[in-house]
Amino acid sequence: STACLWSATRLHSKHCGRFSSIVRFTRKEFRVKALPELRTQIVERARYRVPDILIVSVPFRFGKVLTQNPDTAIEILSREDMLKAVLARSGGSRSGRG
Repeated sequence: STACLWSATRLHSKHCGRFSSIVRFTRKEFRVKALPELRTQIVERARYRVPDILIVSVPFRFGKVLTQNPDTAIEILSREDMLKAVLARSGGSRSGRG
């Protein structure tokens, strides 16, 4: 239903905001920055990826899209998401390789 979709999207947005806030409060201490919904293309000519939140060490240089590995990439999953499907979409694996 539309209400269910709106609710899940709203909750997802709320979680993204909370993670970003946590990083923002500790950015000076840990020298990191949260970058929500930033387009990445780590492998040249590969598909773009858009993780929910990227965490990078500062200082950090990037252009229109991120082309180097972030320190952390966060995907916030709903109850309907399955880890296997998310890993397949991201081209990643649980071991961090791939």
